[in-house]
Amino acid sequence: MSAVLAMAALGATAMEAVAAPARSAPHRIGAPRDFDRQLVEDLAEFGDEEEVRLAAKAALESEDPNAIREFLDHGMAEARKRAQEKKKDTDAENRKKIEAMRGTGGPHFNAEVERVLGPKATANDRASFLSYGADLAREQDAKEEKDAKDHAATLRKRVEMLATVGGPEVKKAARAALDAGNDAAITEFLDKGYLVAARKDADNQAAREKELKEEQEKLDKELELARKTAAAAPVRTKLLDAHADALKALTYVTDDLAISVHDAREAGRLIGNNRSEERLYAYDQARADVIRRMEGSAFFARATRIHATQVKIHADFLTENGLPQDTRWAEVADGLAAVADAAVKAYETARSAANATADAASLKAKNTPKAYEQQVAQWRAYADRYTEAAAALTAAAQKQAKVLADASAGAQAKAGEGS
Repeated sequence: MSAVLAMAALGATAMEAVAAPARSAPHRIGAPRDFDRQLVEDLAEFGDEEEVRLAAKAALESEDPNAIREFLDHGMAEARKRAQEKKKDTDAENRKKIEAMRGTGGPHFNAEVERVLGPKATANDRASFLSYGADLAREQDAKEEKDAKDHAATLRKRVEMLATVGGPEVKKAARAALDAGNDAAITEFLDKGYLVAARKDADNQAAREKELKEEQEKLDKELELARKTAAAAPVRTKLLDAHADALKALTYVTDDLAISVHDAREAGRLIGNNRSEERLYAYDQARADVIRRMEGSAFFARATRIHATQVKIHADFLTENGLPQDTRWAEVADGLAAVADAAVKAYETARSAANATADAASLKAKNTPKAYEQQVAQWRAYADRYTEAAAALTAAAQKQAKVLADASAGAQAKAGEGS
């Protein structure tokens, strides 16, 4: 582009600066006509407005020698004016076209419409919008709409998956969002509803796990109770058998004591007044019966203690197993052990007392009334003492029998309640 055209490109002001000297060209001395022609040629080829280019071309093609000067003095300004008026008319038409587009597109398109219609926009902005800007905005909206649809489809697939594999509450909420049939419901579910439903599922799961744990603990307790009950049943039978055996052995001890008391009284009677050989012989027989009876009681006294020990062992087993119906067995065992100890003590003291009496030979050797009187008194004391001992043991045995019966009845009642 020539220097002259550069000046022309500066606009009306610059051209006026060139045109002003042109008006006084006839007064210029030696003004080169080639300079004016070059200027017009540049405008004809490179001018901004079409009207200016056409007018410049017409001046160059004219046969009038003053055509170029006339163009520079007047024609260019007139052409420029026509160009400006045409631009105004074109922009007005463009504005009407764009105004008709308001609200007809997507977010980007509508925003561009408002921008090119705004106070800061130019005619070129509006022309550019109609030329390519509108298409670009529509493409951007279409792309974002497609992206939004693709994203919505992805979210919907996610909700469809949750409606299949989620917890009960999540499935329910996901299905409701899908049934709503709109993207807003899907988004609302993923933003808020899912967390609420998942929390409900977690709470329900925790409650269910707690319930299952409690049920399992209850079942474990029932199984443990069943195991203990099954284990306790034969032990309880053994306890009852041992207790019965102890009472039976105790009965033999009390019977022996009672018989020995009878024999002791007989021995005292035999040497009371008549001390004949026949009476002394009978006395020796009665004394021997007492001693033999007490020696025989040794087995039953020890058996009572052994059976009482067995009862204690079985009672401890039942108590340690924690069955509520077996809490009184320890009381039964302790009471029976005390009775067994009393039986052994009674047997031992009775045996010692019987052995301490004098036989017939000793009495004949002394052969004094006092010796006989002392022996009679000794036998009387033996009879009195062990009559009381036998009665006490009998009462204790009866008491233990009642304790056993009460304990058995209580155990059966509690076992019935437990089942």
